[in-house]
Amino acid sequence: MNKKHSDKDVIYKEIITGSYNPRRYSMKIIDGETPLVVLTSCYLLDFESEKTASYNLNKEGIDKIKERIENARYLFNDEPLEECDYFVLDGCKEEYFFRSGNKKAKIKKDNFSLIYSEMSKDTKAGEIMNIIDSIHEILKEYGIALDEPA
Repeated sequence: MNKKHSDKDVIYKEIITGSYNPRRYSMKIIDGETPLVVLTSCYLLDFESEKTASYNLNKEGIDKIKERIENARYLFNDEPLEECDYFVLDGCKEEYFFRSGNKKAKIKKDNFSLIYSEMSKDTKAGEIMNIIDSIHEILKEYGIALDEPA
């Protein structure tokens, strides 16, 4: 990471670790003088295969992402996620981190995106899924491919 940035500059992070497909993927969105999106991918059994790519994001793009996080109704409350009846074998571990000023939210849940993908936006889990999806769409809008880093 650039010395100009620190962990306090991270406004969004996701880490997805597969079990059936033994890969690890992460994305960090860093706000600062030069906003960055850092993508990292590797095979779990071969950390030498790690690939990282960094992309600059303009102020307009970072502001759109920050607005989505700041305007969340449920994200930063202490209420637990809604119960769900789905059970997924051989899925993945998912971790998400959001920051807005001094407010932080961290979600660690196996198969989060599979289990809660159809949840209403008027629920905590549904709102979080909606924010994640909109962040991905904003990045695509600005030409940042969320595929494996080259």
